[in-house]
Amino acid sequence: MTKDKGLEQGTIIINPTPMKRGRSANPTTSKKARVEHVSAASTTTAATTSTTTTTTTTTSNCPYLDTVRREVLDFDVPHICKTTLSDQNVYACLVCGQFFRGRGDKSPAFIHAVNESHFVYLKLDTRRAYCLPDGYEIQDPSLNDIKHELKPTFDSNELASLRSSHVIKKDVRGEDYLPGFIGLANLKATDPVNVVVQMLARVVPFQHFFLQNNTTLESCRSVLVKQFAELLRKIWNPRSFKRFVGPYQFVDALSTTSRGQFTVGKRAQALQLLQWMLNHMHKYLKKASQSNQTVVTDAFQGHLQVRRVEDESVGSASSSSSSSSSSTSSSSLLNIPFFKLSLDLPTKPLFRNDSKKNAEEDVLSTVSLFELLEKFDGRPVASVSSSSSSSSDATATSTPTMSTYGLTRLPKYLILHIKRFSRNNYTMEKNGTIVSFPLRNLDMRQYMTEEARAAIPPVASLAALSNSALKAVAIAVEKDVSSVVERDDLVSVVSNAVSTYTKYDLVANVGHKVGIMSVEGNNMVQQKNPHDLGMYHAQVNHRTGKQWYQIQDLDVQEVPNELITKSEVLMLLYERKNVAS
Repeated sequence: MTKDKGLEQGTIIINPTPMKRGRSANPTTSKKARVEHVSAASTTTAATTSTTTTTTTTTSNCPYLDTVRREVLDFDVPHICKTTLSDQNVYACLVCGQFFRGRGDKSPAFIHAVNESHFVYLKLDTRRAYCLPDGYEIQDPSLNDIKHELKPTFDSNELASLRSSHVIKKDVRGEDYLPGFIGLANLKATDPVNVVVQMLARVVPFQHFFLQNNTTLESCRSVLVKQFAELLRKIWNPRSFKRFVGPYQFVDALSTTSRGQFTVGKRAQALQLLQWMLNHMHKYLKKASQSNQTVVTDAFQGHLQVRRVEDESVGSASSSSSSSSSSTSSSSLLNIPFFKLSLDLPTKPLFRNDSKKNAEEDVLSTVSLFELLEKFDGRPVASVSSSSSSSSDATATSTPTMSTYGLTRLPKYLILHIKRFSRNNYTMEKNGTIVSFPLRNLDMRQYMTEEARAAIPPVASLAALSNSALKAVAIAVEKDVSSVVERDDLVSVVSNAVSTYTKYDLVANVGHKVGIMSVEGNNMVQQKNPHDLGMYHAQVNHRTGKQWYQIQDLDVQEVPNELITKSEVLMLLYERKNVAS
């Protein structure tokens, strides 16, 4: 420790003496020498407390950088001090990977540095590196990869290459991984959380919003939203130290925010978790941005028109002697915003029909997605509601209700939920019907209302429209044509937008597989609760590589396109074609 003219002005400057690297210079110092050095520094500082101020110097020539071990670093685990269990002012030891609090002369990090001769530390909230117990700050570019691993950041070029690159990377252990298609650790029955995150990671607006720093995200007061952004950045990190991510902090924030509704050890339904997360993110991002439009509504919100007509006949068999009976009808029209559409599977027969030629139809039945979507084609769907709360009431009457469903606005990302689970008086049942669905070019035009279809004329008729009419069509298909000047260019741009507005490509799906049958004696007994004892998995598509991957927790495997439609899917995520372009 040396004094200079700055001492008269109340400043003490600490000049670390770097040691030469190599075997001749031992990077560790004896504990006794360290303690004496610390005591001398403490005495000098205490003697000048009333007239001086201690400042931290910086250096780019730290002699202990060669002791850093990247293979032991894991920033996914909760950032809690090993000694005090505090989450404030925590430092990571870059030699052993453990977390300790503070860097003062009595702090756990300082004591750990003296006792274990581990000298390089990283402050987790500021990403600044220090040498302890000397106390100076290290500014060396060799630590930039560790700082990036702690908090990945993305520039505009990296964001642009996310969807176009298909390059296999290697972690610090030499294992291969593909950024964006890596596994998530199962913390005990958290596979629903993993598949929901994997599905949302395919959404382009989410990638651009959560992978970059912006004022709305920084001002958001939800811990869950910020932890979701951190998790997405680690999934897409092209310079990751590991080929998987442990979602400890995100699951902890999810459990705290949901007040234990979604927590470790309690397998939730993936659909309920997805709905809750989207509503929660929309709620807090709306407050942060002071706008009703958020990245959630921009990606997932569509509008559904429901028209209900009820026919009420006044008169019954007991009043048949009356001279006349009157009939009335009432109708209602609702325009409902939605984040997902639910599709009902046909019910399976309770008993097996041995008279069928193919007995396997009772065991494994197949239905097309287009059959399930007929609910939204505008044709009336009949239902009967009772006007009496007691089914044994002799005077109970039934009211026939005719409902029609149609889409008035198509979302950028269409989530289709297939209702497989139903609960009876005793337990939960699962419908194992296989649903066949298209991987590309799902056309949703026929499921829109007549008014919505009229606003989007066929491509062949666009050339005959005026410029103002073409601009109106562009607004209907959510295409910005303000920079288009020439008419030929306007017709071309609007035609391309119309041709892709109603067509969707599959980018991800979520499936559920029931556990293996349990054996009791010589009988095969099916699991009583197929949901709780089953496992979720996600299948995601990489467009550039034209390859599908099945991700189940830490397991990531390539899947042929022919097998994508053979699983018992619960949710399908379709992306509108013009989103990718």
